[in-house]
Amino acid sequence: MVAKWYTTNTGKSLDEFTTLAQRVANELPAGTRVLEVAPGPGYFCIELAKLGSFSITGLDISYTFVEIARKKASEGGVSVDFRQGNASSMPFADNTFDFLVCRAAFKNFGKPVGALQEMCRVLKPGSQGMIIDLRKDAPMELINRLVDGMGLNAVNKALTKLTFRTMLLKNAYTKEQFRYMLSQANFRSVDIREADLGFEISTTKQSHHEPAPLRCDHRANQQIDDTERRQGRDRAVNRMRSERRPSSRAPDYDRQRRGHP
Repeated sequence: MVAKWYTTNTGKSLDEFTTLAQRVANELPAGTRVLEVAPGPGYFCIELAKLGSFSITGLDISYTFVEIARKKASEGGVSVDFRQGNASSMPFADNTFDFLVCRAAFKNFGKPVGALQEMCRVLKPGSQGMIIDLRKDAPMELINRLVDGMGLNAVNKALTKLTFRTMLLKNAYTKEQFRYMLSQANFRSVDIREADLGFEISTTKQSHHEPAPLRCDHRANQQIDDTERRQGRDRAVNRMRSERRPSSRAPDYDRQRRGHP
């Protein structure tokens, strides 16, 4: 249910995925191995596949999103390897990908530092990653204007605004928290740029024989640890509630992935 609702709503903003795909494609040579972490319905991967001969993989924790993305790739006549898996325990060998992107999903990862460490691990030495996500202090006034321009009906517009206010901003991170988390991964360089509503973070993995980057000690680590504990506690409570309700259905992995509209 959540996956299908998200797919429908984000599909109305397809131009954003097309623009990002064009921008990325202009920077990548043919044959580049690209990984998108948490691609959802796969819009970015599919648009990128239309623009060049890239080897593209999408990894998502939701079985439903993987099925939706595979179907859309087939309908679009492109080849993308969509797989089910966890961002903090990726099923890939070290030094596999030339470029990585994670868009509008990072704030919902249960183990954000682990996810960053895995992103770094699967990138080839010297390769780059891009993370685009909401920032915690994004003004609700701008969010409301953004949602008003998405072409949603009245019900979906109200639900989307409610999701931003009660879930997405609550789970989002500050610039200082991102700096701390990124310092725990083996990136050589990090560039965090602020936009109206979020961050665009560019990372580069250190090359062989380069000295390891310095770790930073920041009070933001306590906030991140608290966030991980809170998210873990919420998931445990949800599991207990679901176990009390008799049901023959399989567990809904979509709700573990992201509360994103």
